[in-house]
Amino acid sequence: KKVGVLMSFYYWMINGSIGYAPGKISLAGTNFGVHPNYVDENSNLFEVEWQPGGCIMHRRENILLEDYYPYIGKAYFEDLIHSHLLKKSGISLFVAIKAKCMIQLNLRRLSRGELYCDYKARLYFVKMANLSIVRMYIHYIVYISKSLIGKKLSQKEY
Repeated sequence: KKVGVLMSFYYWMINGSIGYAPGKISLAGTNFGVHPNYVDENSNLFEVEWQPGGCIMHRRENILLEDYYPYIGKAYFEDLIHSHLLKKSGISLFVAIKAKCMIQLNLRRLSRGELYCDYKARLYFVKMANLSIVRMYIHYIVYISKSLIGKKLSQKEY
């Protein structure tokens, strides 16, 4: 969670009066992570609406065996789609706060092709979960604007 007036406004635009909600999926179809500061220190588990795809353990009877992802190629939003289908079938999702998972983040902007695939998959998910397409578009306007501004600033000569 990033704090400040601009981030609070952004969270309001994509998630209404709820704003930032740890472990939830916004009305725009964006997922919020869980920071340990939001969890009762006496508890290790925090119920969430989504789980990252590579970090899930299931009981065998809960595994989805049908191919639920409608596109070919690299999967975008497959973890949110998977989580939505699990929740829809009555399965509760939790994050174990004290568990450790190390990844190396690749913090780069999406290419045009990747942005299109991201958009197509997010739109599919937003429709599936009955979320707000308007708020989804607001998210993309902010994302693209931020990317363009960042690109302009990085190209500036000092």
